[in-house]
Amino acid sequence: MNDIAVLKVNGRNIGVLWNPPYLGDVTDYLKPGRNLIEIEVSVNWANRLIGDERYDADLEWHSKSPSEWALTAFPRWMTDGGQRPSENRKTFANYTYYTASSRLQQAGLAGPVRIVYETAESGIQ
Repeated sequence: MNDIAVLKVNGRNIGVLWNPPYLGDVTDYLKPGRNLIEIEVSVNWANRLIGDERYDADLEWHSKSPSEWALTAFPRWMTDGGQRPSENRKTFANYTYYTASSRLQQAGLAGPVRIVYETAESGIQ
């Protein structure tokens, strides 16, 4: 996992995991027998920005250098509370961090998931 995830046990929200080692204490949410553990991973934010670059820009950019672009001014649709011209764009940034051809970053669960348990006699297993 590289970003943010919500951990649930038996339909109950344990919390948001957003930094390594991505641990959540599920002790109070477990029941005897079978338990359902769910991990809902968010979309990688960099990948969302890259994806949005496939759609027409609805902002005015000023070139600082061939590889850097900064926002000239906040767009009127934003300051006046209007509707965004590009309905497919989901993000807004005042600087272009990525282009449509930028390499997507790894997303989702990026490694093995381990269930770690602890007993009074043995400590963490």
